[in-house]
Amino acid sequence: MKNIYWSKLEPYSGDNKKSFEELCYQVAREEFDNKGVFTSIDDSGGGDGVEFYITLPNGDEWGWQAKIFGGNGRLSEGGRKEQIKKSLQTAYKKHPNLKKWFFCSKSNFTSGEKSWFENNLPQSKKNGEIVVPTSTNIELIHWGESEFINFLRQYPDIHNFFFSENLLTQSWFEERYKIDIETSQIKAKYESRIHISTDIDNTVNKILGGKRLTEILDVEMENQQVVMYAEEYKNSLVKLFSEDVEDEYKDIQSEFRKLSLGKSDIIEDGINKLKELKQLVLNKDEVNLKIKIKEFEIYIKTLWYFYNEYDRLTDSKLCKPINYLREEREEVPLTISEKERTNFINRIFNFFNKIFIKKETEKNLAYNHQKKNLKKLKKKTEGEARQEIFFLVHSTH
Repeated sequence: MKNIYWSKLEPYSGDNKKSFEELCYQVAREEFDNKGVFTSIDDSGGGDGVEFYITLPNGDEWGWQAKIFGGNGRLSEGGRKEQIKKSLQTAYKKHPNLKKWFFCSKSNFTSGEKSWFENNLPQSKKNGEIVVPTSTNIELIHWGESEFINFLRQYPDIHNFFFSENLLTQSWFEERYKIDIETSQIKAKYESRIHISTDIDNTVNKILGGKRLTEILDVEMENQQVVMYAEEYKNSLVKLFSEDVEDEYKDIQSEFRKLSLGKSDIIEDGINKLKELKQLVLNKDEVNLKIKIKEFEIYIKTLWYFYNEYDRLTDSKLCKPINYLREEREEVPLTISEKERTNFINRIFNFFNKIFIKKETEKNLAYNHQKKNLKKLKKKTEGEARQEIFFLVHSTH
C-alpha cells in the first residue's frame, strides 16, 4: 500500500468524520487492547478532548483525538491550531491522569507543524490559560498518513471494513485457491502423480506461503549449494588463522586475517536467518516475516560489502605474488578463485531473488466484501457502536 484514498472512506451514519474516529478506535484497539480497558466518549454533549481513551492498570490514561481536516490538511487553515489547543486543554482538564495524547489526522505534518505540535502547543494559550501546565508531563503523539498506511497494511481487515476499495489479502488468496481447486473442471483434470511443477506453481506458493513454500526453500538451498559453500568458507577461514606461510607471504596473510576478523560466522548467520524465515513462512506470520526480510536485506548488504572488500584485496598490488595461484585454482588458505567467489555470491543472491518476491501488486488489487455491514449499523451508544464494529471487523478473519 503506497497511498490511502481517503475519498473512499465509507461514511458512518452518513458522516465521514465519525467514520474516521471509528477507524482510529479500531486501530488503537489492535495496537493496545492488551494494555488496559478502552472507554468510548459520546462527544455530542460538548466534547471531552478525546474520542476515546484507555485506562492502564496503574490508573494512567491515554487519549485519542481525531480530526479529518479537509484539503491538504494544513494546520494554518481555518483556525485548526485553535481547535487542537481546545481539544488538548479539555482533555487535560477532564482527564487528570492523562499521560499520552494521540492526535490523529489524515495528513503528515510539515516540519513546521511537527515543531509546533511537539514544542509550542503545550505551552501555548487558549482562553487566557496555558493549554497544559508546565508541571504536567503529557506525551504528545501524532498519527498521520504514514502511520495509517503502516497500520492498514498490518490490519487489512480494518482497511477492508472502512474503505470502499479492499485489499486482496493472504486469507483471500487462500480461500480463492480452495474454491478454485475444488471446482469440478479443475479437480477432474488435475492428477497430482503426473503433475510437473512450473514457475507458475512456485509463484502461487510464494503468495500462499505455508509448508509448500518451505519445501521450495529447501530445494533452492540445495540447488544453490548454500550449505556446502558455507562449510568450505569456514574450513578455509580455520586454515587462514591456524597455518603459517612463508615470510614473503606473511603481509598478505596478515591483511586477509584483518579482513576476516569477526567474520567467521557471516555465512552461518545467513543460514540461521533463513531458518527463522522458514518458520515464519510456515506459520504464515506475515507481519514478522516482513520485518525479518527487511533485516535480511541489511544482512545481504553486509555480505556484499565483505565480498567486495575481499575482491578489492585479492586484486590489489599486495596480492600480485599469489595471482598465479588463483589462475591455477590451487587450494591454498589465502585464496578462492574469482569464479568460485562469483559463483558463491551469485548462488546466495539467486536464491533470495527466486524466493522472496514483492507483494505490492497483490496488495493494490481490490475486491468488495462486508461493505453493507457498516452502512447497516444502527447507531446505539458510542461504546456499543464501536464494540459492534470491532466484532464485525474481526469476523473477517
